[in-house]
Parts: sequence; C-alpha cells; structure tokens
Amino acid sequence: YYSFLLLPPERRRAILEVYAFLRAADDAVDEAGAPPLEVWSAELDRAYGEGEPTTEPGRALRRAALAFGIPRRHFDALLRGCAMDRDGRRYERYE
Repeated sequence: YYSFLLLPPERRRAILEVYAFLRAADDAVDEAGAPPLEVWSAELDRAYGEGEPTTEPGRALRRAALAFGIPRRHFDALLRGCAMDRDGRRYERYE
C-alpha cells in the first residue's frame, strides 16, 4: 500500500481500483457469504466490453483497464487461480 503512495494520483487510483476487483474475486472463494466467483467472472466480461459492469469493483476495473490498457489475460489468470483454490486442488506431496 505505501508504495502506491509514490505513484502519480491517476496511477494510484487505478492500482487501487484493480486491487479492489482482485480482492473481491479472492474473497469469493475465501469468505463465507461473499458473492460467488461467477459474479466476478461475469463482471470481468462486462468490464472488457460485454455490457456494463453492475458492481463498483467491476466499474472501477473497467476505468483502470481502459485508462492504462491492461490486458484481460491477467485477470483471467487470476480468476482461474481463484477457481483452483475454491475447487480444493491438492497435491500428494511437496515434490
């Protein structure tokens, strides 16, 4: 967070907006009662042009993505990782 304070105001606002979306998606799999991951997947679709986002994190992500040309693939990867966390993928041993 403190490193964000060194950014110019428009970049700081954008990174906080991106963080809000990422946090909401992560909470979907970690917090009881949070909106499900599918909500954030649909918001990502809308943020990248398939309709209008319906949540503040979705609208904020759209603003940041448009302002700074953030590729969608990064958010798709995050949602895939959250789904793996949700689905309980485990490994038998560390190696």
